[in-house]
Amino acid sequence: MAIKNPPSVPPPPPANPGAAPALVFLASPAAVGAAVEAARRARGLTQSEVASRARVSRRFVLNLERGKASCHLGKTLTVMMSVGLVGVALPVEAMQAALG
Repeated sequence: MAIKNPPSVPPPPPANPGAAPALVFLASPAAVGAAVEAARRARGLTQSEVASRARVSRRFVLNLERGKASCHLGKTLTVMMSVGLVGVALPVEAMQAALG
C-alpha cells in the first residue's frame, strides 16, 4: 500500500520556548484537541489562522480543540501539521519508556 504525501502546509511560526510540552501521549480525542490548542497558542496563532493554513473551517478547528471524536482524521493531521505537530504511531511500550 502506497503512502500518500501529506498536503502542502506552510511551516508554522516558531513556538515560544517552553510554551508547549515536547512529548504528549495522545490517547483520546480530548488529548489531541488539547495538544493542538497548546501548540496553536504557543505559536501565537488564532483558530482562524490555523483554519486558513490547513484549508479547513474555523468550526473544524474549534471542534477539534474541544475533543470532538468524529473529526475527520485527514483534516486532523493537516491541522496538526499546521501548528507544528506530527502524528507518530508507536507501540505502547515505547511510549511508556519515553515518558519514564
